[in-house]
Amino acid sequence: MVIKFEEFELSNGLHCILHRDSRNPFFCLNIGYKTGSKDEADSKRGIAHLFEHLMFQGSANVKKNEHFEIIQKSGGSCNAFTSFDITSYYDILPSNKLETALWLESDRMLSLDLSDANVQNQKEVVIEEKKTSYDNAPYGSFLEVLCRELFPGSRYSVPVIGIENDINSISTGEASDFHSKYYSPANAVLVLAGDFEETCAKEQIEKYYSGIQKNVRPPLVNDSAGKIFNKQVEIEDNVTLPAIQICYRIPRLGSPEEYTLEYFTDILANGESSRLNKKLVYDMKILRSVNAQKFQLENSGVFYIRALAYPDSNLNLIEEIIDKEIRNISMNGITDDEFNKIKNCFEYSKTTSLQHISHVSLEMMYNHLLYGNAEMINTKINKYLSVTQHQVTESVRKYFVDKPKVTIRFIPKTEGTNTVVNSNDA
Repeated sequence: MVIKFEEFELSNGLHCILHRDSRNPFFCLNIGYKTGSKDEADSKRGIAHLFEHLMFQGSANVKKNEHFEIIQKSGGSCNAFTSFDITSYYDILPSNKLETALWLESDRMLSLDLSDANVQNQKEVVIEEKKTSYDNAPYGSFLEVLCRELFPGSRYSVPVIGIENDINSISTGEASDFHSKYYSPANAVLVLAGDFEETCAKEQIEKYYSGIQKNVRPPLVNDSAGKIFNKQVEIEDNVTLPAIQICYRIPRLGSPEEYTLEYFTDILANGESSRLNKKLVYDMKILRSVNAQKFQLENSGVFYIRALAYPDSNLNLIEEIIDKEIRNISMNGITDDEFNKIKNCFEYSKTTSLQHISHVSLEMMYNHLLYGNAEMINTKINKYLSVTQHQVTESVRKYFVDKPKVTIRFIPKTEGTNTVVNSNDA
């Protein structure tokens, strides 16, 4: 399946991508901004995510929280997310509501209501979110420890949610400066996918966006993390079951490992037929669950294995078995059956995902902002399918065997004691 699209750019630098799909009477409008938590000042960690909230607090012609109300009354939905590298806002609506969506998004790009009350209120909301989802959640400190230990000295050393003291210190003036710098047409991409009339869509995009002032595109943040060593962090926390996370640093997005390690991730630990699941969950019955995740960032990448154990499980033994299985793959490779199963799954999932306009708009936004190439929506699948078994094995050998890792262990704490964090170089 080939996704056809058209690209053009307004005089103020707003890049526009249009993909027409009239099979269903809906469209998805995605506005992506080339800013994330890595663009924050050192003492303002959390301001990028704060804006995900502030953008729904009203603008010159839209009242506080009215964005949601207008979208929902029009029969649609909307949401947003912030990552280390980008921020995205999207609206899904019936075809006859395109002008409504363009008006809403352009109004908050141009004239966001950054009043003292709005900034203070949303700082409190974000801090409460941090406490609920991270600080006081079971295993909630995992991401904070991972970022700190895997990316020392890097812009990725702090999770996207930020630091409470930094969030509290953000002033209205600093919020206004951040919006002016990063929420401008030259630092954004507009992706429209779905059912619309092209000439009309272009006219309306011009109508609502061409008058927004062009700001200078902020310089790219190209930093690198310091050297890491084998390290173990043990956290006695308010959890029921012990857990172990083994974390590695891997290459940035766009590297060959973006594709080869996708195979390794699933073969090693994802799904019932994965090696660690069969061995540790089903055969030995010393884990309740296990999975692996990898994500590439603009300047680096992360791979980690998460294993949830039983109360009497030996975490040293679990880590030893995981390490042996990684070495086994590096020396003996993967089987034809394992490789072909994952390959077929990739082809199916990535092809079927293109049936959904929300995914198409998200993928093209992502590809434009981070790869500078929206056409990758049609070519990326070939990179996955051209991977060989030998390349998978070589990547495992290169980035996991005898390479520095950060091991994070969660241990159920004794009742009545405070959370304790112990760390040591392994």
